[in-house]
Amino acid sequence: MKRVLQRIALVVSSLFISCSLPNIPSVYASAQLTAQQNLNIPAAVEQLAQDTLSKLSMEDEFSPFANAELLIMPLGPGTHGYIVHILQSAEPVGYLIITATESSGYTVTEYGTGSTPLFSSLLHPENITSSIDIYDSRFMEYKGALAYWQLRDHDGHPIYIDASNGDQLPDFVSHESSPSTLSKNLKGIQLEDEPGRLELASVPFSPSSNLLWLVSDPVKVLNDAGLVKQLHRHERLIFSAHKHNVWYSGPLAITGYHSWKSKQVEEAVIFARTGTSSAQIRYIPIDKLLGSGSFYVPTL
Repeated sequence: MKRVLQRIALVVSSLFISCSLPNIPSVYASAQLTAQQNLNIPAAVEQLAQDTLSKLSMEDEFSPFANAELLIMPLGPGTHGYIVHILQSAEPVGYLIITATESSGYTVTEYGTGSTPLFSSLLHPENITSSIDIYDSRFMEYKGALAYWQLRDHDGHPIYIDASNGDQLPDFVSHESSPSTLSKNLKGIQLEDEPGRLELASVPFSPSSNLLWLVSDPVKVLNDAGLVKQLHRHERLIFSAHKHNVWYSGPLAITGYHSWKSKQVEEAVIFARTGTSSAQIRYIPIDKLLGSGSFYVPTL
């Protein structure tokens, strides 16, 4: 399905919040004004965003983050999180997802690079939605590893659009829990954490380019170390949650990983590098994938 880049989609909701952006382009100006008039971003969120951005920008993978501007917006009610749009010369180059913790703090639970990061591209399903609903009633949600828009059709009924690829989602995403959030501790990047090894094992690829992996046996992955070992051996993997793939915008092409050294826990927090194109690379905690599906070696 054809995706249409809709940067204007980022600024039409009254829920949007931003940092102070000296060179903010006109399409973001209304969002900044609304934010300043209605809501304030917690200082801890801004501090974590700036600190994480500074650390990431030291790597070539995230070099566009250097001296970038940030636009921070809250995610939907009950999410207790924020989407941080990273802008370079008024163009998106990446994002962070920041989520509240049970200890009243915040953690970065996902991040990524590319010109079409989460919530920056949107399929315009003209046959089932009205432009008024799309531009005036947009709603951002994030569950587990699934980012999506809640829109309205011509009759006022809700529809759900995957914010990573523009696909329409089944209605159950609005009222069911993501399997990646069940019985799992929230892992992410804390303020004092330091980046460790960044392994770019492979270029992005599409799991659908060769489907022979569907009839192959999965490789054994029981923990973070197991996934890292398989990546070192095979360079690329495919994660499939089978009937639950919708919750991951999957199946996912895994092409590397990024570890973070935490002062809170002894074990490193490791993010899987996923994506089918350099236009959108996502870093998702491996913990969200373990036990929720299987890992396969793609056929070249």
